[in-house]
Amino acid sequence: MGLESALTGLIVTFTTLIGFLLVEAWQRTRQIIESLDPNSREGRKTDRVRRLRPRGGRQRNVPVDLASVCVEVAAHLRAGSSVERAWQKSWEHATGVAKVEISGGVPVQLVQMQGEAAAILVAATRFSVLTGAPLVDVLFACGHSLNQLEEGLAAQKVAFAGPRLSARILSLLPVAGLIGGEVLGARPLAWFISAPLPMLCGLIGVAMALAGHLVSKKLIEAAAKSERHALREPILCDLALAGLRGGASIPRVLESLGEATDEPAFIITANELLLGATWEEAWNPLPPAGALLRKVLQPAWEDGVAPAPLLKQAAEDARRRSVSATKEAAERLGVKLALPLGLLLLPSFILLGLLPVFFSLVGSQLSLGI
Repeated sequence: MGLESALTGLIVTFTTLIGFLLVEAWQRTRQIIESLDPNSREGRKTDRVRRLRPRGGRQRNVPVDLASVCVEVAAHLRAGSSVERAWQKSWEHATGVAKVEISGGVPVQLVQMQGEAAAILVAATRFSVLTGAPLVDVLFACGHSLNQLEEGLAAQKVAFAGPRLSARILSLLPVAGLIGGEVLGARPLAWFISAPLPMLCGLIGVAMALAGHLVSKKLIEAAAKSERHALREPILCDLALAGLRGGASIPRVLESLGEATDEPAFIITANELLLGATWEEAWNPLPPAGALLRKVLQPAWEDGVAPAPLLKQAAEDARRRSVSATKEAAERLGVKLALPLGLLLLPSFILLGLLPVFFSLVGSQLSLGI
């Protein structure tokens, strides 16, 4: 293969790759701007689809706005309806399904649904049953919390889109290098199996590509999970406030939160407090999404301060900071991703894509000894 044609092919390949990256970046920027603009037609459409998206279980074709369901059930209860009838009427109005099966105070259809909002509503309903807190108060608070949760999840999705896109594109670089080498006639696959040293380069390149992909994926998943826990913190404060107003003690509230959310660490904390452990000792290990509760309830436990205003203010502050905190987390994630992307994926691209082309270009002039 001629040197001039090879160089031309390399220039065309890299120009195409850069153009693809620019197009993806422009589309992502436009999506972010439209999602943040409440007057944007596309932004309103995205918001509506998010709220009314069909969710899991057996009724995937039925859109459900769970925040509205919360408020409607609470309104029926306040009007004097029983729990079963309130769920029956509200669920039928929201989904068109006339039959609702109640198990443990929670609709079975709701338990079968997927998603963060459904899990929160199930936990809130179970919490009311466990603590005896008025379901009306719990559901009214939960309806407001679900709206905030949906907005926070949408902001998280937009903020993390950039790091995810960068990781996906760079993960494809080694594969693009192999394909580009074959297109240019460098035959990288044949070169890798031609001798032990090229084979070693190929194995190292593949290992680095896989390691870079796995490390970046783990970092993104860990950051997203941490932010989801942060979005849950004000909701747990709302539930704790409802439980305390209903007459439950702090250990009983924490134990009920653990049972309702399937987080054993809350139950351990409650038992430790009852056994006389100090506040710091009882919160070890720290439950997921429990950092805000530990901070807010400490004055109430140690000094007898009224917890209600502290919980209410903490939940409001956490919601106010949720969007900015999500953006900061996305920026930190971008910095963390620089290490695996720069030290693993780019060298893999060089080993799998550029090295075979290089030796194909200058192989006739160099004595490789292999």
